[in-house]
Amino acid sequence: MLRRGFNLALMKKLAQPSDYACPVEAAFDVIGGKWKGVILYQLLTRGTLRFGQLRRLLPTRAVEYSLTPLGESVRPWLLGLCDWGAAFQAMQQSSRNDIEARSVC
Repeated sequence: MLRRGFNLALMKKLAQPSDYACPVEAAFDVIGGKWKGVILYQLLTRGTLRFGQLRRLLPTRAVEYSLTPLGESVRPWLLGLCDWGAAFQAMQQSSRNDIEARSVC
């Protein structure tokens, strides 16, 4: 459909057996999605476009993400896990340094 190098995800999907009820369902699975129809239309009516040209033709959306109160509730746990991971990495590096120091002739 849209050519931009090798699309591994699409190839994996196509390589698997399908259980579509009909060919229309298979077609919608490939061309469905929020932006594919708009992109296909622009390419069909305008021909080959560079990414920047195509992006200017699409309606833009600003998206902001933030944590919900439930997401905030994992902050202490996540920060503790981050501290543990950093200590573990430091321990691994210290062990590597010790091994390298002993192996120098």
